[in-house]
Amino acid sequence: MTMQKALKDALRDILGPEARAHGYKGTAPTWRKSTSLGDWAIVNVQSSKANTAQYAKCTINLSLVPEAAWDWQRHRIPGLPPIPAESHGLFRERLQPAGSFGHVERWWEMRSIEEARAAVGDMVAQLRENGWPVLDLLLDRDELLARVQKQDLGFFKGPGHEAYFSHAEALLLSDRGPSAELDQALRRNRESATPYQLRHVGEFETWIRRRAASMV
Repeated sequence: MTMQKALKDALRDILGPEARAHGYKGTAPTWRKSTSLGDWAIVNVQSSKANTAQYAKCTINLSLVPEAAWDWQRHRIPGLPPIPAESHGLFRERLQPAGSFGHVERWWEMRSIEEARAAVGDMVAQLRENGWPVLDLLLDRDELLARVQKQDLGFFKGPGHEAYFSHAEALLLSDRGPSAELDQALRRNRESATPYQLRHVGEFETWIRRRAASMV
């Protein structure tokens, strides 16, 4: 049996039931959970392109795609599929094996069926601690907005990403209709945009205001 097959079987037998128990649907390597508001939580197991028949490694990607962010992306890129992928997330984060620390990224590695099953068992443990609870929390729009305002969206954290955070804040606030807060978020987005981003700021602002008006 190849390691790719061993990993696939372990994900099916161990992680699949765990994902379904938390309300997620799908099969390896991606599981999704949606809300009545159209928001998506996504868990994706990404395998290395360097995997061989004798060796495999993988990581877990977490993603949260609010409806407003997905609608904007489909507006900008006609022809996207009806269901988002992990890469479309407004919030994106990556889990690591037990014992990982610091800023050195680690992936799960396996060279036998036993190691594959042990690795997937640890994936479940990491998801229980830092995966499912985080995504469930962020499916609450107030919590997601608070996370944006704290400048923490997983891969994007802290100063240096002002344009990303103001863009995300405007998307989320648009669901509440026109407001002074939305005006301020759009102003910050315009002021923090790079020269390249400025090409799309006007279109984004028009789209956001139209969306907000439709919520009244």
